[in-house]
Amino acid sequence: MFFRIHRRFRRRVSRRRPYIASGSAKLLNLASKAAALPTFAASGNVLYSIAIPAALCRIAGCYAGAHVALTRGSKFIRPMMIGVFIILMIKILWDLFA
Repeated sequence: MFFRIHRRFRRRVSRRRPYIASGSAKLLNLASKAAALPTFAASGNVLYSIAIPAALCRIAGCYAGAHVALTRGSKFIRPMMIGVFIILMIKILWDLFA
């Protein structure tokens, strides 16, 4: 009984378009950041000497990452992500125990 219900639910969910949810989440994230920027800027809590270069580097990194993902595919991206994850975990453990 449970497996029949589960199978029906999976069929319904798989027919929906998951990219709509992803796009909606990104749009809401952008709206929240667009609302936060004037709020923090008006209170003087933005260090523009750090924020502008950080934003430019993030934009460049996003474009470069998207280009690499589209040209080289998941065979390159998956090991890269695992490597970055391992390096991040080593750094976190080093900071925790050192």
